[in-house]
Amino acid sequence: MIRTFLDGLYRFAGYLAGVFLLVIFLLMMGLSLGRGVGINIPAGDDLASWSMAAMAFLGLAHTFRSGEMIRVGLITDRLRGRTRWWFEMFALVIGLCFVGFFA
Repeated sequence: MIRTFLDGLYRFAGYLAGVFLLVIFLLMMGLSLGRGVGINIPAGDDLASWSMAAMAFLGLAHTFRSGEMIRVGLITDRLRGRTRWWFEMFALVIGLCFVGFFA
């Protein structure tokens, strides 16, 4: 029962992250087009940045629940056997290098 609830919550968070992605798109298009015609969206940059934070945060639960690493899963799902293992090790080493660099 709790697993079903959590799966639904994660799915809802994923959908909400998609909504925030659309909000970012609309805000950025509005800001870009509005600049040309003299229309200003008050605090549009702040709204876009908060929407980006919400999208990233809400998308994590859904992404991790499905066992994906954002876009890497699109490639690894097509690979099999030893090739898949090597590609996953390569992706992990690249990620480790980035984390090590920024730490």
